[in-house]
Amino acid sequence: MTDIQENGFDPAQFLLENLETLLEGRVPDMAVGSGRNAICLARCGFKVEGFDISPGAINTALESAGMAGATIRAQVADLEGNHCIEKGAFAAMRKSWRGKRLLPV
Repeated sequence: MTDIQENGFDPAQFLLENLETLLEGRVPDMAVGSGRNAICLARCGFKVEGFDISPGAINTALESAGMAGATIRAQVADLEGNHCIEKGAFAAMRKSWRGKRLLPV
């Protein structure tokens, strides 16, 4: 068990297996949910911004990050609606809610 996993904030195995492929810098976490992947990324030195359509999920992610000693930014956003992410705003794009792949931005 890694230090990242010890505190009950287990990230997706796919993320753990691919952390080294991410470029340093800002990384978004789409559909952040409870924040488990965002916490992992933040604890690994990334500047993480989580997005979720649910205000409850955003609150949970921020609370979980605080309990884990991680700093993340998070906002309510409908990514399938009219929310727009500026091109080039992030060093890497992690897309896990529609397919397991990492996409550069």
